[in-house]
Amino acid sequence: MPVILAFIMNENSQTSTSAGSMGTNGTLASCDHILSVKSSIDGIGWNEQYRERLEDFVNIVHTSTTHDCSLSKFVFLCTLQDDDHFDITAYVNKEFFSDVCLSLVRYRRGRVGETTTGRFTFIGQCIQRYLDHTIYERPERKYAQQPSLVEGLKIYNA
Repeated sequence: MPVILAFIMNENSQTSTSAGSMGTNGTLASCDHILSVKSSIDGIGWNEQYRERLEDFVNIVHTSTTHDCSLSKFVFLCTLQDDDHFDITAYVNKEFFSDVCLSLVRYRRGRVGETTTGRFTFIGQCIQRYLDHTIYERPERKYAQQPSLVEGLKIYNA
């Protein structure tokens, strides 16, 4: 199974972040760029006792990411079919796509604001139909909020 590692490199081809501070948010300096390295799990020297767990995690992330885009399209198509006057532009933003990502996983939900509740309600009107038409089952994910923000931004920028 291939694994992709990403490093932020500066103009001197040195990593801009220490190994312990690599994160999923932040900005690149103007001279920095992202270097991706594709390798097998064996190639990165992964500890064999954790291999199956890593493969399961990679599969869950890959599958849920694929469904993030599909559910977004499904919600928009269903709503446009039901409402000719639906203002899609009000929902094409990183927050909406992030909430779509969160709708596809089971996680411990905290208190949310009124706007977020409205987006979850809107997505919730279509999600059961989506789940009925696909073989997707929501995985359990700890700490789902931060990755959903990253995925939501990626979908919005795509």
